[in-house]
Amino acid sequence: MERWHDPAYLLSIAGERTVPIELGSQYSSDDWSQKLMKFGEFVEQNICTDSPGPPTDGNRTAYLAQHDLFDQVPALRRDITVPDYIGRTDANPRIKAWLGPKGTVSPLHTDPCHNLLCQVFGSKTIILARPEDTDNLYPHEHFILSNTSQVDARQLDYERFPLVRQVRFRRLTLHRGEVLYIPPKWWHYVESLSPSFSVSFWFE
Repeated sequence: MERWHDPAYLLSIAGERTVPIELGSQYSSDDWSQKLMKFGEFVEQNICTDSPGPPTDGNRTAYLAQHDLFDQVPALRRDITVPDYIGRTDANPRIKAWLGPKGTVSPLHTDPCHNLLCQVFGSKTIILARPEDTDNLYPHEHFILSNTSQVDARQLDYERFPLVRQVRFRRLTLHRGEVLYIPPKWWHYVESLSPSFSVSFWFE
């Protein structure tokens, strides 16, 4: 993935592909929507510091999140070597791309599978909580968001969510070249501290 540190390489391989871009502060917010656009246009406007361009949609943050980019662009998939650790348990992990500017957020949520989160470039704040704290994290009642907490992990509101006082959060910063293992059903909040590209390997 070393060559992915250069946005020019990504543009040369995938610039003309159309991809779904999330718009809004985070997927659980009322202002959230999606928009199709060229991968190259998205990268030039949101990643390239020498050509930032105008905001994609007003002032709403744009995020290529949880996308099967490597199925869509096989040339990028060939750059990836699946870690041996994953291959012992799952020969076909789901590989997802997460690419966006500073300030992209995935709210506190949980996933059912193992996850290796690899930071290609940029850095991210990660906040973790144990599955045992699920009841203290006030998951949304609607089934679509039942894996997502109503709690803002950045600004804990003890008046609205008093049980969150019982949660022992773990905080870290994931830097370029680092990998974080997130076990199944662990709660995790993710926020980019700079233009950032991550690849996640989801496996059973």
